[in-house]
Amino acid sequence: MDESGFRIGGKTQWLHVLSSKEMTHYRSSPKRGAHIKDVQGVIVHDHFKPYFTIDNVKHGLCNAHHLRELKALEEVDKEPWAPKMSKLLKWLSKIKAPPLKMVFTFYPTFRTFF
Repeated sequence: MDESGFRIGGKTQWLHVLSSKEMTHYRSSPKRGAHIKDVQGVIVHDHFKPYFTIDNVKHGLCNAHHLRELKALEEVDKEPWAPKMSKLLKWLSKIKAPPLKMVFTFYPTFRTFF
């Protein structure tokens, strides 16, 4: 689930997108927070707060958004931990359901975060 701003007739509109394996639904709205309702299952999205108001779903947070934010933390804010976290997320995305023991072996310093 995501939204992107665009202009129609000189006014900002929001294109809301919801996808599954079988279909993709697009709709425009003048309001960014007017997300698609009445969904079920798991929705993967950025950290946009209105998505967390959707009832009866499980939430997954989008790693592409995480990686983009980590890149800004590394390049703009000069956070020394950001490249390590980025590397960890990329590594984790290549394996299925990693046990925490594997994570701690790969990055023992992250033990303090769990």
